[in-house]
Amino acid sequence: MSTEVQPRQFSNVAPFILRLAVAGIFVFAGSRTLSVNQPTLAEVAPAAAQQVQGAIDTVNQAVNPQSAEPVEGAAPVSEPASTGLTWDQITGYGEWGIGLVLLVGFFTRLLALSGVSLTAISALAANGVIACPEQCSRLVEMYNSNPLAMLLVGAVCLSLLISGSGPLGLDRLLFGRKIVKAEE
Repeated sequence: MSTEVQPRQFSNVAPFILRLAVAGIFVFAGSRTLSVNQPTLAEVAPAAAQQVQGAIDTVNQAVNPQSAEPVEGAAPVSEPASTGLTWDQITGYGEWGIGLVLLVGFFTRLLALSGVSLTAISALAANGVIACPEQCSRLVEMYNSNPLAMLLVGAVCLSLLISGSGPLGLDRLLFGRKIVKAEE
């Protein structure tokens, strides 16, 4: 009886552990995001609709400066439907969802690619290499508050992008290599 451990037996455990770690980070971040009280979208939406209408009016004036009338086909912006959710709540639920999808190992490489991309964008924007619109200011905030943690998550996502979901993942069960036995 041999007590020698096969090195290949445990090589697939690392992606599994990394996937669980990233899933835990997303679930934790979603929980923290959901615990913050923010104004609802119904409170924020009218101001956003006014800004969009102002931008449309500016474009109409630039296209047709002779007339104060809107260009034909440009409909006024109506108020968006109220959901009663805040942007932070939507983000929190999204983080929870991503965490749960990673937990079961579904679309691991696609989510890892997103993680690597978002980490790169936040690092570049925080260091002034690229201009950051208002939408990615939260990424820059997260990077500035703890750059090492952001870079670590990016490195783990890069590892998952290369290695895949590991054992016990739906990706492997659904899309993994199939063993075909040859007929004798």
